[in-house]
Amino acid sequence: MEEELVKKLETAIEFIEDKIPFKVGPFLLGKSANDRLFVNGSLDVLYFENISQYDVRHELNEMKSEFLALMSKSKRFQEFSKDKGIDYYLIFDTGKAGVEICAEINGEFKKYV
Repeated sequence: MEEELVKKLETAIEFIEDKIPFKVGPFLLGKSANDRLFVNGSLDVLYFENISQYDVRHELNEMKSEFLALMSKSKRFQEFSKDKGIDYYLIFDTGKAGVEICAEINGEFKKYV
């Protein structure tokens, strides 16, 4: 399973270079208008009202750690991303759309809800 995710991560490079988002396991990867990479992950709660600041900060840190662990297994992706910043977004998935809950942009935590 992990080997498959590493292969998908490396495949994602070509899509990201063309500014096409690409799903790798629980992450949606892409490139923003300012050429920074972004990693979206979904918040694992059923009801919007159950979201708290502690939960979102903790969940964002967990998501970031999981992605960095995956990235550490791909020298190719590390090389691709070394000169690019990576922003992390935590999304609440409503089933029809995603609502941005919080993000880490340029290393700064931002809460939207």
